[in-house]
Amino acid sequence: MLSVPLVLICLLLGAVLPSAGFAQDDPAKTDSDAFFSGTVMEIAADHVTVSRTILGKPAERRTFKITEQTKVEGKLKAKSRVTVRYAATDEGDVALSILVRERDQKSELRKR
Repeated sequence: MLSVPLVLICLLLGAVLPSAGFAQDDPAKTDSDAFFSGTVMEIAADHVTVSRTILGKPAERRTFKITEQTKVEGKLKAKSRVTVRYAATDEGDVALSILVRERDQKSELRKR
């Protein structure tokens, strides 16, 4: 049976060093990665503009640079819902990946 001071030491070490020795380095993810979800407003060869509206706040519009390294999952087109993983750089926000969220068939049927 562990003594009370030993249990307290273990708890303190767990609070101070929660991920010591267990951190996994993901080379595709950096500390400056961020996400932005919304609707595509404009598409060009070198950038995409996405707009989102949050209840009680004004609409927010962001433009992301598209590079050769940008991964696009799905068919990117105007008015499609997307989630952009991006990194903020000196030149602006650069899209690392764009995930296009497809509409389900049930929502398509409701619109008819």
